[in-house]
Amino acid sequence: MLWPILSAVSESFATVTDKFNLNSNKINGKIFTSLLFLFMGLVSIPLLYFFKAGDEAFTLFPLIILVFIIIGSAVQNILFYIGLENKNLSHIEPIRNSEPILVILIAFLVYPSERNLFVFILGMITTLAIIYSHMEKNKRKQIKIIFDKFTFFVLGSMFISALLNVGYKYILKYYSPFSLYVIRAISVGILLLLIFRPKIKLVTKKQVSLFTFSALLYSAAAIFQYISISRIGISITILLLSLSPSIVYILSMLLLKEKLSKNKIISSVIIISCAVAAVVLL
Repeated sequence: MLWPILSAVSESFATVTDKFNLNSNKINGKIFTSLLFLFMGLVSIPLLYFFKAGDEAFTLFPLIILVFIIIGSAVQNILFYIGLENKNLSHIEPIRNSEPILVILIAFLVYPSERNLFVFILGMITTLAIIYSHMEKNKRKQIKIIFDKFTFFVLGSMFISALLNVGYKYILKYYSPFSLYVIRAISVGILLLLIFRPKIKLVTKKQVSLFTFSALLYSAAAIFQYISISRIGISITILLLSLSPSIVYILSMLLLKEKLSKNKIISSVIIISCAVAAVVLL
């Protein structure tokens, strides 16, 4: 159970580092994603030493899934960082909190071993909590739901991320966690560089330090997550990863001075409680 917890902690610190980088340097979300994956690809190069793949790893269907993971990762991260560029972490996290349940629901449909009616109930509760997290009162004290385009970018990112996690379970039959991460990081990095062509010469020393720190944290988080999926299964792994929002909230308040609304705190507690209940009762 330690691997997903380590992954959650690593990803939480990386997310806060990214937000600090975006706030300090005003980098376009698309360019930011390209530079981040460039650094992730660079720090993953030493891991090629641990590259290991099964005999059927390069047959047709595993390769199709691998291509989906690479392209899906690129799109998912572009959408997320556009959202992160324009929204506070406190606005984004209630949406991301629902991802564990969404992953389980998709896994329910794909893998018979993951099917449990209980998770559907938790999924409905989580959906209602997401809607509540976006309810705000205007000057007339009328409740309205706030969903701007950046919120939908994050929602799209979350949905693709859920599909990717289901794909990880399949592809880890053929590739080791280290191998999968190296292929994903380097391939996505090259793909984004070709699409957006960021001006690397304009990156400052401070930005290099922040990108390197984020890349190392994300690398650790991804590898820990893959190890966990391969060893204890996708449902338990993803649900334990839902611990990261509470860590992000604490860090965003302490380091980024972001304020949290009451409904976002309540909705996050509900969603995290659902995840904990699933872990205990599954």
